[in-house]
Amino acid sequence: IVPWFWLPSTPLIVALLAAEYVLFILYSVPPLRLKARGIWGPVADALYGYVVTQIVAALVFAKFVGVTPPIPFLVALVIWTFCFGFGNILLHQLIDETRDREDGIPTFVVQRGWSIGFDIALDIVTGATLVSFVGLMIVQGMSNPLVPTGFAAYLACLLAWWTQHGIWHTPWIKRLPR
Repeated sequence: IVPWFWLPSTPLIVALLAAEYVLFILYSVPPLRLKARGIWGPVADALYGYVVTQIVAALVFAKFVGVTPPIPFLVALVIWTFCFGFGNILLHQLIDETRDREDGIPTFVVQRGWSIGFDIALDIVTGATLVSFVGLMIVQGMSNPLVPTGFAAYLACLLAWWTQHGIWHTPWIKRLPR
């Protein structure tokens, strides 16, 4: 709360901050507890954990410099952060699947099964996240070509590091399905 005494705010920013806390409560607190409501859990988590926070950050920093973020940027940011957040919560549910099943928490992955959850994360969410990120880079590149150029340089360094130290060099990787 303290930073909001000096950070710029608008009624929209305040409403988004309130929505973030409401979504978090709806996700985790019974009786609604969206975490245990199948697909609604990952949707709520992606919204409160990624989408709302990034939109608030974009709006706050735009207000700092006295501009309005372009709608195409906001749309691309919402799509990408949603896909990214959805993928991250699926990953957490995959990791927690055995414990959630034992505890009787019917998360999306518990309801669908680990293999289907893994396939959705790998085949659908990963592709959607990559495509939406490329869309975000295209939108950003229209106003500042250094953004996608910088990301391409970062990606080249990251891929070089992964080649030497990445997940494919760990012994447990051979235990995962395809």
